[in-house]
Amino acid sequence: MSRTSNLRTTKALIACLALAYAPSVVLADGPLPEQEQAPVRNASTSAAAPERFAPPLENEVVVSDRDFNHFVFPAPIVNGPIFPAGSPVLGKPVYLSNNQQFLLQVEPGADKPFNMIVELQNGAVYKFWLRPRPVPGVTHRVGGASETRASAGRIDTPITASARAADVELMKRLVSGQLPEEFEPQPLPPPARFDKFSVIPLASWSDGVSRRVTTYSLVAAPGQTAVVAAPEFYRPGITAITVDGDVVDVANSPTLYVIEEAGNE
Repeated sequence: MSRTSNLRTTKALIACLALAYAPSVVLADGPLPEQEQAPVRNASTSAAAPERFAPPLENEVVVSDRDFNHFVFPAPIVNGPIFPAGSPVLGKPVYLSNNQQFLLQVEPGADKPFNMIVELQNGAVYKFWLRPRPVPGVTHRVGGASETRASAGRIDTPITASARAADVELMKRLVSGQLPEEFEPQPLPPPARFDKFSVIPLASWSDGVSRRVTTYSLVAAPGQTAVVAAPEFYRPGITAITVDGDVVDVANSPTLYVIEEAGNE
């Protein structure tokens, strides 16, 4: 065998040995093995996973971010409502009915739940999570509390434009908080200001046909006292009206009940 032939044989043998012992990374130009791709695929799947459903918080109350929210308690409030720093509350709560009720406004657009604590004269302490939503103002009764005071059980003959028995019966149901099922919540009318007190709407409903019913709270101006009667609030279109107290001051915020013709402004 010639020298040239031996050289060619040696080069061929070296080439075969180099190929046999070449590192596997030379194959990485193609897809990675399945076990190496798994961590990347799992990360992508996790990023695209939908947000888990958040169940309601304990003692959660949905509140309006645009209207007054009305809280009613079974005993006078001695401390609160208390909120954490940075809570989306507008101004100070308005206390009603000898501090057994208050009105609360939340900043428009607020959507994160926040804490509220209230202590009552009877020693009860209530902790709430308020969840703002773009809904009409709500009324939340705590522990079976009623919007009307015990002294409000008596219904005087309402001032009426038509003296219909149906309006008197509807007024009784309005005061007791037992409106017929056909009545649906409506947007609240604007508050009104008098010399010594303000008339603040609490809730309003309509049967969609002929009647609209609305409850208001009479809230005294600071340091003022006023004596009121239902006829003072009469206007054309009202078919029945009554008020559950005759004194408006720091300790008394009577509730005014009005039934009027639907569409009456």
